[in-house]
Amino acid sequence: LAKNKLIKSRRMKMQTSDSWVAFHADEELFRSQPWTLTDFVAEIESVTFQDVQRVAQIYFGKDKWYLAMCGDIANDEVEIHW
Repeated sequence: LAKNKLIKSRRMKMQTSDSWVAFHADEELFRSQPWTLTDFVAEIESVTFQDVQRVAQIYFGKDKWYLAMCGDIANDEVEIHW
């Protein structure tokens, strides 16, 4: 589902000449080897559930949360429930 959304979204974006040129200009200017839309699709298709799970464990652990608040808030007014 997520893979299809990413692929369809990229293909939709590539339907305007401005997006098409921007995509290819970025590839030519910033990559040592240009990347095509076919390469993008292949890269997305190659992602496995295990890849997603591995990355999620790195970034979404209990010790990885950050909270920013504005205003007059005391530490004792903040409750965190796991």
